[in-house]
Amino acid sequence: MASQVMRITLKAYDHELVDSSAKKIIETVKKNGSQVSGPVPLPTKKEVVTILRATHKYKDSREQFEQRTHKRLIDIVTPTQKTVDALSRLEMPAGVYIDIEQFEQRTHKRLIDIVTPTQKTVDALSRLEMPAGVYIDIKMKQK
Repeated sequence: MASQVMRITLKAYDHELVDSSAKKIIETVKKNGSQVSGPVPLPTKKEVVTILRATHKYKDSREQFEQRTHKRLIDIVTPTQKTVDALSRLEMPAGVYIDIEQFEQRTHKRLIDIVTPTQKTVDALSRLEMPAGVYIDIKMKQK
């Protein structure tokens, strides 16, 4: 079984811009009825550049500059055409890089064998809240 997933990666030098953009995207997706997972904060990439202050001598006198790139990941499970249209009309602030990719996500089945399941166990499993894209299929075997 496979489902369509749209993965949106947001990158910016300002973490507040990334967070506000992610919030805008999530609100838009939820309004249009698609399931969304995220935003997942990815590790911040820190790039440090060291330069000499003086032009000819004083090698020990240096200055360091750093540039931090903040990233967020948002997954939209089974996006509809209405959701895609709403996202294309969305106004984003300057300085936010948006990368969108769409792929097919395959669901992997895992079998957990409960030797003597009781009705209480089955009820507890059916009440579990699973993240987007994870499903529980309960089958009872009679001996």
